[in-house]
Parts: sequence; structure tokens; C-alpha cells
Amino acid sequence: MAGFRLILPIFIGVILTSDTILTSVIECETDGDCIDDATCTDNLCQCPEGFVFSLDGYQCLRHSIGYQSECEDDAQCSYLMGRHYCNSGVCDCDTGYRYLHGRCVIAKGLGESCTRDEECHVSNYFDAMICSDENICVCNEGYYARGDYDCRPEVTEINGNCALDMDCMMDDAFCDIYQCTAITTRGARIESKSNVSETRTDIATYVVGASCATSADCSDVLNSVCSPLTKECVCRRGYFLSGSSCIGELGTDVGCTQNSDCPITPRLCRNGACVCPTTHYHNAALTGCLRVAYTPDFPCVQDLSCHIFGEQALCVDRGFERFCSCPLGYALNEETYLCEGTDGEVCDTGACVVSSDCSIVNAVCINGLCGCDETDRLEENTCLPNVGGACDANTRICDIENADCVDDVCSCDEGFTGVDDTTCMQVSAGLYDSCEYDIQCSFVVADSECVNGQCQCASTFTEKDGACLQAKAYGDYCVNLQQCQVLLGDNIQCRNSICQCPADMVRSSDGLSCRDDAPTLKASTILIVAFIIYLIQ
Repeated sequence: MAGFRLILPIFIGVILTSDTILTSVIECETDGDCIDDATCTDNLCQCPEGFVFSLDGYQCLRHSIGYQSECEDDAQCSYLMGRHYCNSGVCDCDTGYRYLHGRCVIAKGLGESCTRDEECHVSNYFDAMICSDENICVCNEGYYARGDYDCRPEVTEINGNCALDMDCMMDDAFCDIYQCTAITTRGARIESKSNVSETRTDIATYVVGASCATSADCSDVLNSVCSPLTKECVCRRGYFLSGSSCIGELGTDVGCTQNSDCPITPRLCRNGACVCPTTHYHNAALTGCLRVAYTPDFPCVQDLSCHIFGEQALCVDRGFERFCSCPLGYALNEETYLCEGTDGEVCDTGACVVSSDCSIVNAVCINGLCGCDETDRLEENTCLPNVGGACDANTRICDIENADCVDDVCSCDEGFTGVDDTTCMQVSAGLYDSCEYDIQCSFVVADSECVNGQCQCASTFTEKDGACLQAKAYGDYCVNLQQCQVLLGDNIQCRNSICQCPADMVRSSDGLSCRDDAPTLKASTILIVAFIIYLIQ
């Protein structure tokens, strides 16, 4: 590659339809002056059609078409325009920008300066904010300001859709299961907490695939065009590929007139565009809606469900389910229902690459954010281990009553058991001993529970010799001998996982025990002997 010359930071602009693509200028006299795969044309090195120089000019990489398309270099994402970059292997909009219908556009918050309506966007409602005549982002008509954070829809009728109590503008009304309800009927809210609704949240695709010279070659697929970058048919900006069709992204004016015209569920057509209802937020790619939380302990599937409490809110694991939670150094403001910084605590939610970037002691970097490990808790700006968490004698001390650090694990002392993440309680002495929690009983006697302050066998189990056994009838499935002998006789066996008699015994007439098979055998023997004598005669 003799004579290879990379000139930076000089750029030239190549005009392609409405897009301006910047590419590094690499001068040349022959193909040998260029990198592999590039050719010398008009004394400039050029990558093959559909490819672009990497930012350092040492590779020809394929153009990435669309939001969240795969990439390895920022230069591949130039299709998005605006400020974009390759984020963890996919094209994304840079900080301070958001994706909107094929482009990265600047994002301004409530009260910030603006030049056009599309810049004003914090919450997931397309028309919630507008750019005022004074060039300030303000709430649109029909929306109210929630603190200085965002604009939420005003609900003025009972049974109108809502997500937070404050959405209901009527006196003595609250938001119950996503509907404004009179305060006198409060009580059913808990029943729908697990009703998590999710539609399209997968990564969108935009490339139809057929090669083309002009957009006329793409006429078989409605709303597709010929990409000047790759010379293949792609969905036009503001559309994405669904099956074999290019359908409009949420908020794109597709000319819908009724809800059934919208392919993305929950179907809602507003002013010619398909949008998410008040009870849902759209994903970043504008290809799907996700139901939002309406209580802080709402079960969730991803962070987006929790962003009604602010973009800092997270969907975190708690046992076998995930719930919305404010991150380290933040607490929920009960008036605005937003995660806000806690006075006197470190607000450690900034971006991180490695755990050492986090200022809170023992914090770990998870998905680019600082947080305590799932087996830890936050106390005075330090992540400390819960029962079962990793511990040591230095910064990760096992600071729980009746617990110690044993073999680098924060464990309850002998004779104690963990009833929650931070509490060790003394185990019971057996059945009928006093208790507060089921685990105090079941730790000693399997299948027992705490009933009215006393350890007892669970409802479907029966006590026998200090143990709780599930009573089995003759012929029932069993796992041990004791289960069969709760109701049946001592000579019943658990044989081949079935409560039954031994092979040399038969079931008694009452069906509860077994008897010797000898009488039957004796009679059979007499008959056989008599038959042999008969044959001899």
C-alpha cells in the first residue's frame, strides 16, 4: 500500500438525495495507493458501492441502514444524520439527541430553548410539548406540567385512560387500573398489578433486500425506495420492515382514519398517525408500545415500563420477578412520582464503563449504569451484602444481626435462618413451637408453616412422628414409604413410586393394609396335586 496518504481532518461532502454523507479524503494515483477493497477514482480512494471508510480510513465498512442496525464504527451510521454513533454494536443517537422517523434530532426538555416543535420531547407523547412563540418548550393544550420534567395528558372524565393519579383532573378521583375512578370505589388496584402488556419492542429492520438502480425498481413493496448508499431497496424514512411490508413508525403521518388502520397494538389512530395510548410508552425505535407502571412496585419487563417515574427509573430483579425502582442515590417523590436525587447521598447514576468508574463503594457497572449487585443493598453510600451475598473483612462486611461472614458468604448463625434479605430469625424447635415466619418452621420440619404463631403442618399434610407427610391412598404416587403409611398399614410399601403391597402379599379386604398371600397359595397347591393324581389314575 505504498504511497497511501490519509488527510485529516479535511472532508468532502457527497450529496445523496436529501442526505449529506461525509467521507474522509484519501488522495491517490493508483489503486495501490488505497487500502484493500478501495479503488482510485479521479485521484481519490473510494470504497465499493454500499461501503464507507471507517473513521480512521483504514477499512471499508458496509453502510448501516436504520436505527439500531448493526455496526462496528461510527462512520457506518451516517444514514441517521444528526449526531449519531455506534453504541455497543448498533447505530444509536448521541446524548442530547433522539431518534425520530429515520433521523437523529436534537431533544429539548420542558422550559428549554427551541426552534421547532419536534425538538420538544421528554415524555412519550408526540404532541405533549410544543415550541412556543418565545422559542421555549411548553406543554401543549390538553397536557399539564409535572414539575419541571415533562407534560402529561389531562384526563377530565371518569373512566378516561390514565397512568398516574395526578392525570385525573376531577376532584376525588384517582387512577385505578389505568382508568380515572371516583375515590369512593378505591380498592381493586392490586388485582391488575401483574398485567404487563408488551407489543413490538424488538430491533427494527429496514432493508427490503432487492438490488436496485432507482426507486422504481422497488415498487413491488409499498413505501420502499432505492437507497443511494447501498443500491438496495429499503423502507423510506419513518417506516420499518414488518414481514414483507414497510409500515409506518409510531407518529408517522400514514393517513389513518380509524384505529383498525394501525398495525401496531394497542391500535390507536390520532390525526392521521398511529400512536401509543396514554397507558403506554413507545420504544426508542418507534416500532412498539409498552404498558407503563402506575405504582412504584409494578412488575416490569424492561426499563421503559418504569420511565413514567423518570428516565433514571430502572426495572430491577427482586427474586423471581422484576419491579420498578429508583437507582442509587434517588428516591421517589410522592408528589410528582419522579425519581429525584436524595439529599446527602451520592447520585451515582452516571454512565460507566467499568465498576471502578462508580463512586459508591462496592458498586458495579451494569448496562452502563452504577448500581449495587443483586445480592447487595445500599447503606450510607456503600453496597453491603444481604444474606447470601459475598462478604469479606474489609469493605464488604456482613453487617446483619445474628449473621457472620463464613467462607466469604454472609450467612445466618447456626440455629438461625434468613426470613428476608437483611433479617436472620431463630429457627423453631419443631412442630407446635412458636414462630413468626413460615421459614422458621419449614427450615426444621419440611412442609410445615407458621399458623397463628405456632408451627403446624401445611393444610394438605398430616403429622406423623414429628414430621409432616402428605397422606397417600392405596395406588397413589409416592416418593417415600412414610407417605404411604400415614393412612395405610405398616406393611404397605412405596414400590415403583406407587403405594402398594409387597410382591408376596395382597391387599386386605378393607383396602388399608396387606395380608399374607399364603391361603391362596395353599389352595392352589392342593388343586395342582389333585390334578396330577387324576392324570396318573
